[in-house]
Amino acid sequence: MTSLKENTTKVANIKAYILSALYNAPVTMGQYYTSRVSHDMAKEINILVVEPGKPPRPARARNTLETFAEIVGGPVEAGCYLPQRVMPISRERGSAAGLPPNRISSRDGEYIPGTFLLCGFTDNRFVSLTPMQQAEFQKKFAKPGEFMMAGAETVCANTGELAMAACRLWERMKDGESIVLTKWGGQKDGEAV
Repeated sequence: MTSLKENTTKVANIKAYILSALYNAPVTMGQYYTSRVSHDMAKEINILVVEPGKPPRPARARNTLETFAEIVGGPVEAGCYLPQRVMPISRERGSAAGLPPNRISSRDGEYIPGTFLLCGFTDNRFVSLTPMQQAEFQKKFAKPGEFMMAGAETVCANTGELAMAACRLWERMKDGESIVLTKWGGQKDGEAV
């Protein structure tokens, strides 16, 4: 229907036009959305880049998936919406690629691995963050996360999770087995809390 509104050609037989448009929709729909996305993505937008161990930094980036992939270091995936229609974009399967934990996702409590970016999302397209969104999310992600990995698979964001993970590992361990604890982020020596 949007295309019908945007049509500038005079249509003599509206019934035939609509039937033809509906009949051809499955064939032409992909081309329509590809051209719309290509047009929208040609611009630069305001984003926040969030790197492990660092506060978020504002940046301008071309609104293309290729540019987003350069920022996050590989193929991209979109996370769950954050408040105010803000979209986190991170590296696809970052955990499996061995990227270190970065921040806790406010939606599901899971961690976001590696560098990620934040942009706005409206009408099925990426858009600039507003100054208010930038300020809110710079504050929200200002403090780098602190994580502990127990064993080879379990990443914990707080001491309660670590205690539970250690108990589960303890029950599965055999005599003489050991585990490795790996820490990321948190307070540096002499840094105020």
